[in-house]
Amino acid sequence: MSNNKYRAITVIEMLVAISIIAILASFIYINLENYQPTIDLNGASRQLITDLRYAQELAVAQQVKHGIQFFVNEKKYQLIKYGESETIIKEVRLPDTVSFHLIEGLSLNRVRFNSYGAVEESGKVVLINDNSLQKTIYIRPSGFVESE
Repeated sequence: MSNNKYRAITVIEMLVAISIIAILASFIYINLENYQPTIDLNGASRQLITDLRYAQELAVAQQVKHGIQFFVNEKKYQLIKYGESETIIKEVRLPDTVSFHLIEGLSLNRVRFNSYGAVEESGKVVLINDNSLQKTIYIRPSGFVESE
């Protein structure tokens, strides 16, 4: 007979470990679900800022006006090249939990960058989520885009 003692995991110990993992996973899922609108708002805000800066870069690089057209009721915006005809470069839909709350100072709900990178009209865009949290994006006359 051997003196080596082997210890095995019993079925009950395995079930207890799986139960603890399942309970922790359910708490994480519930908390993540509560924060999802905030995560969506931050993501939509960053995406809009990135697209505004991209439109500005394209206007300077191609020496043709570029801009963003907002469609408030449809919860989307388009990046547009203005030339002899308008060309849609990109269309972005906001997440379901995010919408446009306010577009101020921008006639026709659009931002247009000239070949120097400046905007025709400065203003601000306010995004809001289902939890009533807001993100404000300012577009300065020089073309500088910043978020609050």
